Amino acid sequence: MAVATAAGVAAVVVTSVAAVVAVARLARHRALVPTIAEWFRQVSPGWYAPGGAGDAVADLCAFAAGTGQLPGVVAFVDGEPCGAAASKASSISSHAHLGPWAAAGCARPAGGGQGSAAHRLAALDGEARVLGHAALYCGTATAGSRLQRAGWFDFDEVELGGKAVGVHRKTLSAPPARA
Repeated sequence: MAVATAAGVAAVVVTSVAAVVAVARLARHRALVPTIAEWFRQVSPGWYAPGGAGDAVADLCAFAAGTGQLPGVVAFVDGEPCGAAASKASSISSHAHLGPWAAAGCARPAGGGQGSAAHRLAALDGEARVLGHAALYCGTATAGSRLQRAGWFDFDEVELGGKAVGVHRKTLSAPPARA
């Protein structure tokens, strides 16, 4: 569960029999940027590989600085980094009027995120709530069922790069009132 504060999500910590999952702002873990950049290069080689259009280190530094609409987050399982997520002000050009977007997510290629995707999304959700956003959006060709299980709904579909991409929305409630 995300713990919303006036400054954003303090942390997301979930304890299970097998592992403890914690999510924190990437800004507090900038030393992990090179490691996470390598994960992004491995899982998105068409974008982040040498000669690709993206720059993983620059993107992650921007996510850590919060220059997107929401601060980037990093997930840990039993103290080991296992995934990251961030938002962007815009993502799908045909839907540029919507935002913010949960538009960057990555699990450690070796061993995966160990179930941390839902926790990373919950942290972005908490950040968006605190900043007063009414909704959070995500476009994905592969994770639609995961988003639906987390309370998102599919409201459109677009074609990007020859693939059908579902456009999903999560309606957010207001953050808790200050006492």
